[in-house]
Parts: sequence; C-alpha cells; structure tokens
Amino acid sequence: MNDQINLKKSKLRTPDIESLATSDTLHNVLSVLPNPDPVLRKANKSQTVYEDIMHDAHVMGELRSIRGSLLSFEWSIQPGGEDAASMRAYEITKRVYDRRPSTNSRWPDLIWDIWKSTLRGFSVQQLKWAAMDSVWLPGQVISWPNHRFVFGKENDLRLRTASEPQGKELTPGQWLVTRHMPDGANPYGTALLSTCFWPYVFKHSGWKGFVKFCDKYGIPWAVGRYPMGTSEPDINELLKGLAGMVEDGVAAVQEGNAIELLEHQHTGEPLHAQLINLCNAEMSKALVSSTLAIEQKGQGARAATETHDNRGRRNIKADRQMVTDTLNEMNEWIALVNVPNAMPAKFVFTADVEANPDRVRYLNEARLSVDVPVPWAYKFLHIPMPKEGEDVLPRRADLGQQMPAPGGGEFNAPTNGDWHEFSENEVDAAIVAMVDLVRDVVGDAPTFEAMLSALQDIFFDMDTTSLQEALERAMQAGLLEGINDATEEN
Repeated sequence: MNDQINLKKSKLRTPDIESLATSDTLHNVLSVLPNPDPVLRKANKSQTVYEDIMHDAHVMGELRSIRGSLLSFEWSIQPGGEDAASMRAYEITKRVYDRRPSTNSRWPDLIWDIWKSTLRGFSVQQLKWAAMDSVWLPGQVISWPNHRFVFGKENDLRLRTASEPQGKELTPGQWLVTRHMPDGANPYGTALLSTCFWPYVFKHSGWKGFVKFCDKYGIPWAVGRYPMGTSEPDINELLKGLAGMVEDGVAAVQEGNAIELLEHQHTGEPLHAQLINLCNAEMSKALVSSTLAIEQKGQGARAATETHDNRGRRNIKADRQMVTDTLNEMNEWIALVNVPNAMPAKFVFTADVEANPDRVRYLNEARLSVDVPVPWAYKFLHIPMPKEGEDVLPRRADLGQQMPAPGGGEFNAPTNGDWHEFSENEVDAAIVAMVDLVRDVVGDAPTFEAMLSALQDIFFDMDTTSLQEALERAMQAGLLEGINDATEEN
C-alpha cells in the first residue's frame, strides 16, 4: 500500500522545466532579457518613441477620453474582514489614502500612472517606507520611468544603475509592478503604443504629402499668355509678375498679355486625407477598441454607438481591475508589516460619478420576471441601504403604482413567463387612466419646464426618446380615432 502511495506522489511531482535562463532561444551570456517588442526591434527604436506617439493630436484625444472614463469612478478603502486585527489593518491602511501618495502627486495621478502600463507594457511604483506613530507606512509612493528597469532571466524586475547597468535585484515590499498582457516569453508586457507606431509614422508621412498637395492644388494656377515672338526678357518679366500674384494677389504685366486662373477639379477625398483617416482609425482600434467617430457613416449609427459604449465599458472595467490589483498589493504589504495576522484592507472602485440610467432600466425590467433581492438591488445601483430611521429622499413616482389596473388592482408582473393579454375594454381603461394622470400633472404644473419635469417623474424608467415615441403613438392613435369617428358620422 505504501509503495502505491509513493508511486502516486511521484507522478504528481512537477518535473524540472527549462527556464528562460537556460533556454536555447536566449544567449546564456546575457544576464537580462531584452524587450521583445517586435515593432521597436524591427524599427530599431527605443521606448522613448512612445512619448512622440502620445503627443499626436488624435492619440491625445483618445487618451483624454480614457482618462476621463477611468477617473469618473469613485473609490474607497474597505475592511478586509470584521475581526479586530483586520479592522486595525484597515484603520492603518486608510491613513495612507487620506494623504497624498507623494509630495508632487495626487491619487488620480498615481492611478493614471498605474494605468499607463497599458500604453508602455508595464509601470513601476516605489514604496518609501517610514515610521509614523508606531506603525510603518509607505510615506511616498513614487512612479519611476520604464527605461530604468529591465527583467532578468527569471522574469524578475531589476533596476538599472550607473554601477550596475545590467540591473540589480530589488528588495521585496518596496516596488509595485503592473504589467499589461504579459506572458512567459515577454515579461515586459504588451504596449498599446507599440501597435500605434506604424500608423503614427504613415500618418505623419501622409501629412507631409497632404500639405504639399494643398499647397500645389489648393491655390489656382496663374497662367499668362503672351503673343508669339515675345522676347525672353519679357517672358521672364511676365513670370515674375505671375509669381507675385501667388504671394501678394496682385501683379503688373505688359499690355497685350492675358492672364487666366486655372482651378484644379478633383472629386472625392484626396488620397493623403484617406491615409490620415485610416491611420487615425487604426490607432483608435488599438487604444479604445473602436473607431466609431471615424468609420461610422450613414446607417447603423445607433447600433454602432451601443457597440462602442459596450466595448469602452468592458475595457475600463478591466483597466480598473488592473489598478485595483496593484494598490491591493500595497495594502497587503501594509497589513503584513503592521498586523501580520490580519486580512488586508481592499481598494475598491465603487460607482461611476455620472448617473447610469442603463442600470435603473435593467433593474426595472428584471423586476417584471424575477424576484430581486433588495440588498442586491442597492449594491447593483451602488447605493447604500438606508438604516432604520435614517432620512431618505422621496421616491420618484412609479407609473405602475399610480395607474391602477381595471377593477381597481395594480399591474402585476407576469408569472411563470406568461404575459396577460388585455381585452379591448381593459386597454381603453388603461389609456383613460394614463390620460387622466397626465392631465392632472399638466394642469398642476405652473410652467412648461415644470410640466416636463413632472412627466419625466411619471415615466421615470423611460428615456427621452422613449417618451417622445410614446407621445407620438398616442397622438397618432387619437388622430386615427378622430378620422374613424368622422367617417362613421358621414
């Protein structure tokens, strides 16, 4: 029996696998791994070219949009557990976030620096520990430039110094490393700006050609005609006058010479402009996974907008998780140093600062078919549950509650997936109830703006477009009913 157990254990042992340090794909004489970025290697460029790409007007516009989406979310520090040790770790950790991460930085700046690992492949922050009131805390959290770091043969981060250009080992607990889409062969991560390199190069080459095109064909050509037998000095004098027209708009020529302005006719977008737009679209695909503003023309704008928004939300969600993991690593070190047996506090993105009507609409639709737990609903809407006796804002009017169904009952949610089919009398009664409700609201409103606000309170789960469509259908139904009544009378 013991022999069988030992045999099974031996099969479970992981065999030794060749590491990067002994791989045939690397030179054993190297103590660090070169950045395997294929674009930079083929173009013979360093990561400094990323700064040039970031300052492209189109790229900067996309980055500002991403930054706005990322920083629009509120965040908080939450306890990792309810025991005394975890609460102690939470109170200690909260002191770090109650002050600036460093003298010349704020938390939005640090969050953005961490996120920029997606642009450059990885980002590094240093934790400078200091004793504060009998506890050890990161007194400074400082971002470092990427060119100061390399990865060793074991995928370990190393710091380049003047005395050790191949990089020296880093002390655990003093550095935070965030990497974007790394793998076993590429510890440097995948840089989005690397994928923008060739579109950036071609775009700016296209700009040069486009400027020449505009300079050559954007201004009408001045053509001078002279009679046969005109002397060469007179011809040169005519050319000088035509050249003066290009710069000054006026010229003096001898009598008998004719001048024409020939405008170049071309249809469609110039090839140079097409190249620039194509390159902008490619860079947008890399940065925001969408090219809505550039490529979407004509039909399908609404569907494209929804696809664009969905992709953007998924990207931002993944980016927030990356930032969260990095800051929670710092929280783990704070707990380990000060309260070793505690669950570390958690950095959490809580809610988008801007209202999200999609969540409200989704919740209202879900209530029609399933029972939604109240605690989950509050969490889904990022709203804390009110405590007993706590003052709360009055709820907005619910159309389903204010419009009684025929017979005095309320509209009930369908059960077992079966939808109730209303009779003609029931529909008429429902319409009358809705009209009476709207009439009361309109009659009591002192101003037009107040009337609109009250209508939106009634249709709280409908956006403006839906409200407009509903009113249009009601008006059309009334018009058709009037036409039908007039026909019957005649």
